[in-house]
Amino acid sequence: MVTACKRARGDVLERARPDREHKSAMGYETDVAGRTAVAQNNASAPAGATRPSGQGYAQQTAALRPAPEARPVDQAVGNLGNLSGPAGSNQVRTSFDDPSAADPATLLPFDDKGGWDHAAILRKLGQADAIDATDSDGVRCVQAVSLASHILQGPADVIGFLGMSSLRGHIKGGSLTAAGWNADAMTPRAKTAMQVLSHVQQKIMARTATFGDLSWAQEALHALAIPAEKDNEGTPANEVMDNVNPGGVGADNYTSHAGKGPLREGLEHRSLRTFGPVVDGMKDGDQLIVLQYIQWTGSPAPTGHQLILFKDKGQVTLYDPQETDAKLKPIAAGGIGLERCFVRDTSRTKWIAVAGQRKTP
Repeated sequence: MVTACKRARGDVLERARPDREHKSAMGYETDVAGRTAVAQNNASAPAGATRPSGQGYAQQTAALRPAPEARPVDQAVGNLGNLSGPAGSNQVRTSFDDPSAADPATLLPFDDKGGWDHAAILRKLGQADAIDATDSDGVRCVQAVSLASHILQGPADVIGFLGMSSLRGHIKGGSLTAAGWNADAMTPRAKTAMQVLSHVQQKIMARTATFGDLSWAQEALHALAIPAEKDNEGTPANEVMDNVNPGGVGADNYTSHAGKGPLREGLEHRSLRTFGPVVDGMKDGDQLIVLQYIQWTGSPAPTGHQLILFKDKGQVTLYDPQETDAKLKPIAAGGIGLERCFVRDTSRTKWIAVAGQRKTP
């Protein structure tokens, strides 16, 4: 396309010049008329002028460039109520208070190298927030961990993750007809969720994203994973890695263990004695996507919660999005610090399963 534009411009110059003996290279016209034209072209552009070259073009381009997106989600995206369950189906709000939650308006800690301070984000970003309109806080641990897995890789990775999650929702919610793909089959809930994710992508690219934007991204990801009538429910354990890894660049770094173990939801460990060596085998950049099971005495089935272990600069750290104080906890050799994940007493039994992992390329 650039070549075609240059040709077109050259044709116009050739037709406009009656004398073909003048040199035609840019800036080499030698006659008086040519020098006058060059001088006029290099002059400052008048207001509203459009010109393909010459002094003043950079200023015009800057003036035409749109301002960076800075609006919060609730001002930029309409119909956010679609992310909640319909009347009568979601009587129990799952929001809970987190006194350590970040102010939704606080800008994310971007650096001057195109990255950000992921630890500073995860210390304050849990699954509960200070936004009253998000009402799935208590059941979106999978979405919190999924987002955290990509926050660890930097802004570009999160942008790609949100895009692939939106595409996955588009495919899941649309339908194939004889006329082609019918996106109109998507529910209003899915459409709104995708609009939220797109807006958060734009703000991350503009480096204006806030903690509130990431909380809304969690809410939207939950809405894409769970139908409206089950809005106050969590994500099925056998779908965890589908949420963590929706595909795209870097997808090959993830491995899913869905279909393995007694519950077919991951590789189970009933004691720290067997899990400690797995933790010790982690390398920098590795992640373990972990399911925490709790079997209450007398209950027919265990409940679950999502955690993530990651290793960065030689230190293994546990991220628990449900904690209302320290969401990041350093783990020592042998998994020391994870004792709370393995409990057996008269009221409950706790153990873990590795749903999947991310290996350093």
